[in-house]
Amino acid sequence: MEALVASSMRFQKLVFRFIGIFILLGALVVTVLVLTQPAETAEDRFERNGIVVFGIIFLVVGIFMYDFGKRLSSKILDVITNRPDDVVWIYHFIARNKGITANAIHIRTIHNKKDGLNVSSGAKAEELLDLQEWHLPKAMIGNTTENKKAYKEIIKNRRR
Repeated sequence: MEALVASSMRFQKLVFRFIGIFILLGALVVTVLVLTQPAETAEDRFERNGIVVFGIIFLVVGIFMYDFGKRLSSKILDVITNRPDDVVWIYHFIARNKGITANAIHIRTIHNKKDGLNVSSGAKAEELLDLQEWHLPKAMIGNTTENKKAYKEIIKNRRR
């Protein structure tokens, strides 16, 4: 189970690093190309300065994305391994938008917190859920209306 979660985390980190590097390189190329062009009029200088500002913004965003990819950690793995009694409900979440399907595993804790982990396919999500049945015996498993109602009731009773 931990190996599956770790492989999903590696993929997410790689995506953030790739996006960060891509943005960094693009910003550097644009900024260097603009700065090497001579600005003859005030309008040209204003345009060049605007592009340089956007280049600097993209540089900062690229650095942030790369750094975020390096530091991305799995809260879901931490909760499952270190505090399994906190997990009340775990389910496969499917989001669809304009023909694109994204799969994730979501957990809900006794503290009314939600966390998720993107997975590459529905099969991998189901495999993770099957592994959780023995690792989290107290947790409700599956995205059903009964589980949703039961979770809301647990949280409501806990607040009293």
